[in-house]
Amino acid sequence: FLHYLTDKNARDSAHLEFASVMYKEKMEKTLANPRYIPEGELQDYHEAAVQECLQALSKVKPLTEKQIGKVKDHLKPIYEKYKEINARKETSKAPAIGIDL
Repeated sequence: FLHYLTDKNARDSAHLEFASVMYKEKMEKTLANPRYIPEGELQDYHEAAVQECLQALSKVKPLTEKQIGKVKDHLKPIYEKYKEINARKETSKAPAIGIDL
């Protein structure tokens, strides 16, 4: 029984790690744009990225509601950091410098 729990915890941990990597990849592409993204739009990007992660994980094995909740809870603090980064873009008054080659 303990072996089963250890395997399950390792699997859950791997799911969360995979979701984190995939989510960060999606959101970093979005935030690579130097302009501020309105909060509603950023929320839409966040929700789309979460759905992509859940779909990818479900391809391996269908997720339970509890697992979906765990993934969403795990990604929430990462999203909060991205919101802070985005907010700093709005408050930054430094001019953007573009170089055309």
